[in-house]
Formats: sequence, structure tokens, C-alpha cells
Amino acid sequence: MQQIIVTIEEAREQLSELIARVAAGDYVVIAEAGKSIARLTKPSMFPATPEEIRATEQGRIDFIRDYVESRDREGNPVPADHPLRTLLTTRKAE
Repeated sequence: MQQIIVTIEEAREQLSELIARVAAGDYVVIAEAGKSIARLTKPSMFPATPEEIRATEQGRIDFIRDYVESRDREGNPVPADHPLRTLLTTRKAE
């Protein structure tokens, strides 16, 4: 990963190229008067492929299931009509 520093004007002129660099893993710092004002990075929280989307969603469901089950074990259960339980019930049916 490489850091690229550009001015606002350079960012405007090179936007397509900078986006391609970000997509490849680099990040871009936009500076004005010698100070950083923005940073462009690939959003790691957004999966890029259908496989990553499924894995991310399954990870979230697993986390919620573990949380609900741990509350049950501790004697402080999540209420039956709570959205987390509803989500888990819906996911089991699919």
C-alpha cells in the first residue's frame, strides 16, 4: 500500500487515476496549504465480491447468535420479541 499526496486541483484533474490506485490498495491524501484535508481509501467495511458479502453477513449472524446464546446461558435472555431474536428466526427459515 502506498500513500499518494495531491492537492485539490491535482485530485480534480487525476480523479479517475486516483480512484484506480485506491481500488488497487493505495490511499490518497488530499492536501490544501500543506495540510491534509481528506483521505481516499478503499472501504474495507464494504465487501467487494458476492462471496465476501455472504461471508460478512454470515459473520454478523454468527456474532448475533453467539450474543443471544450467551445471554441465555447467563440467565439474562434477550426477550422473545426482540429484533435480534426475530433476525435469527428469520435466518433459520431461509
